[in-house]
Amino acid sequence: MSVIAKKAGVSKGTLYNHFTDKEELFSAFFRESSKERLQALETVFQDRELPPQKALEDAAETLIKILTAPVSVSLFRIVVAEAIHFPSLAETFWRYGFSRVLTNLSAWFDSYARKGSLQMADSGLAAEQFIAICQTRILQRIHFGLPVDQSPEAILKIAKIVANSFLKIYAP
Repeated sequence: MSVIAKKAGVSKGTLYNHFTDKEELFSAFFRESSKERLQALETVFQDRELPPQKALEDAAETLIKILTAPVSVSLFRIVVAEAIHFPSLAETFWRYGFSRVLTNLSAWFDSYARKGSLQMADSGLAAEQFIAICQTRILQRIHFGLPVDQSPEAILKIAKIVANSFLKIYAP
């Protein structure tokens, strides 16, 4: 808490007036920072008129950029390392990160399914599958600290592959 207070330019007492411990501070930080990071993806979800191929490419590209951002990778590593000791951190990370994305993605898929552009029995499972294939190649290597091409071109290439793969499963 001392380091955080120093970087914030406040006293430790001020921090403890707002947060009872590091866990509560981290949870508040994650809630707020996830709003910013997920805004771009939620903008993609608002457009329900794009053809499925383009919509899925845009969603995959945006999600990959969010997941591979240094702050996202750092938070993921912290949560994985500390989840056993601080389960509520993992729950907060899930609730304000992945769960929120899954809910919005599922609703987005449902809207395309109602129009007949996608066909799926379980949009929640489809959302989890979409996120999983967005994590292949680039994110997996980043998590292990391995070198990987994170250029906009590489991300777009993966996003197109994600969209094509997803449509092979869920196109009518």
